[in-house]
Order: sequence, then C-alpha cells, then structure tokens
Amino acid sequence: MLASKGSYKTTVTFTFTNGDGQVVATTASVTFKQTKPTVKVGKATLNTTAGTASVAVTVNGKGKVVATGSKIAKATVASTKAQTIKVPIKLTAAQAKVLEAKKKLTVSVKYTFTNQYGGVVSKTVKVTLKKK
Repeated sequence: MLASKGSYKTTVTFTFTNGDGQVVATTASVTFKQTKPTVKVGKATLNTTAGTASVAVTVNGKGKVVATGSKIAKATVASTKAQTIKVPIKLTAAQAKVLEAKKKLTVSVKYTFTNQYGGVVSKTVKVTLKKK
C-alpha cells in the first residue's frame, strides 16, 4: 500500500520461539521511503582536439542521466547505483563548424536525472568547449 508518493507501507509479523518453547509473535507497521533524486554536476574535462567534453555527474541512485541542449547532441548515461558517471558532450554538426571557426563556444546543458522510482531532478549548467 502506498502511504504517500515515494513511500511504501507494509505490515510485518515477527514470530519466534522463546527458551521456554512458547511461540511469541509481534506485528509492526513499516514504511519504506524512497529518497528524492539528486544530481550534482562537476567540472568538464575538455578534449580540445575533438572539441568535445566529458562531465562528471554525481547521482544518488540507480537511474539515467540525460544531457540536452540546443547546441549539443542528446546523451544518455545509466547509473547502476549512487555514483559519479561521465556524461559526454558533443556539439551538433552546425555548432561544431562554429567551434571550428571561433575555437571557443559556450553551451547550456540541461542534465536530467530520473531515478528507478520515476523521480526526476534537473540542473542546467554552462560548459565552454574549446578546439585547437
């Protein structure tokens, strides 16, 4: 039974036999709460030869991180547990030409983490890509 969004309530019965051979039972109501998803975006590691980047994204559970933006190709990376994952940032073909000409381009990237329970959290950051 759902006690509230993000939690599960159940009743557990514990039965044991004491030293005198008596069977003792007790019942308890337990509520399991799902944690809210969190996402923390770290520094970008630039590949100036390719004009791409890899960004460290820390999440608090199993799920997937999707990186989107108007100037980048969509990237999806799965997490199997609470961990830091590397999310690649690659420009669209048109923006790659802009970077080639200007050698530096700042893009806005939205990182959306959806955990295994369907909880969603997003954070938008700016990443400056460089090309030699």
